[in-house]
Amino acid sequence: RGGPVDAPFVLAALQYKVHIKEALPALLQDVAVPAVTGCVVAQLRALADAAAGAALVARRLQRHPCPHRAQPLHGAACI
Repeated sequence: RGGPVDAPFVLAALQYKVHIKEALPALLQDVAVPAVTGCVVAQLRALADAAAGAALVARRLQRHPCPHRAQPLHGAACI
């Protein structure tokens, strides 16, 4: 099962040093694979230095394809 996460979720996880891949399944008490879309990664990259670490974290998560490659949407709107 994949669970899409948005940019603020990734930012908060990094801020509070929460390992998303470990914490999400523990929280849900089930198998959960956190995932992002290209729009979420693009949103984090657009925040530049303020979200550089979060963009790296997001790139390590499973990627769900989205049709917005040419013009990315806000991450929450995409997922």
